[in-house]
Amino acid sequence: MASVVRCLCGRAVLFFRDQHRQEPEDTSATYILHAVLVHSGDNHGGHYVVYINPKNDGKWCKFDDDVVSRCTRNEAIEQNYGGHDNDLNIRHSSNAYMLVYVRESTIHELQERLDEQRRTNFMNINVLLEDYMEIYQKSDLFNPTTATYRMFKVRKSQQS
Repeated sequence: MASVVRCLCGRAVLFFRDQHRQEPEDTSATYILHAVLVHSGDNHGGHYVVYINPKNDGKWCKFDDDVVSRCTRNEAIEQNYGGHDNDLNIRHSSNAYMLVYVRESTIHELQERLDEQRRTNFMNINVLLEDYMEIYQKSDLFNPTTATYRMFKVRKSQQS
């Protein structure tokens, strides 16, 4: 059983009561709001948009089909409750239908996993510049210690 104790600025602290657990957890159960998935329209049709706080630093991005743009926290969270606006008495048609939270104590682990994935999925390729080849006048093709390279990071192929 979980109960929300505090929910401020996209953070929620949850306490889990587990009668089978003898020791409490070492890390806090503070969660940071990472993404808000929104449906606009009605149950007969509509449009989906996702708001993501990619680095969990409060800077939000809006992913709307093929357009990605910066947006405010207010646009991502506060404007997607749905229901009636008391002042205007107008039915809102945008509703957050899924919230994605990341446990604050595991953010560094997630970043390490992402960095490792990037290291293993990409490789660096050094390309010898044509200008160097033109000025190098020795019998071998080039001198690897003095050559001028251009480095590119490329995705490794999945071909077998």
